[in-house]
Amino acid sequence: MKESLRKNTGAMPTGKKGWYQHLADCIASERCPYCGEDIFVNEEFSDKTLQRSFFFECSACPWKNR
Repeated sequence: MKESLRKNTGAMPTGKKGWYQHLADCIASERCPYCGEDIFVNEEFSDKTLQRSFFFECSACPWKNR
């Protein structure tokens, strides 16, 4: 079991892990990971599923985290 976890972890490229850390740091500091401007929480209501979803959106560029 541990060997398969090590293989999966070792197979993941380091750049991908770095991007997710960068994304988490930017969201924690309320900054856009692309342009560095402020981000805010937005919501969207789906008529099809009747669900409300919340996501972060940049105030300056079209970045959204959905």
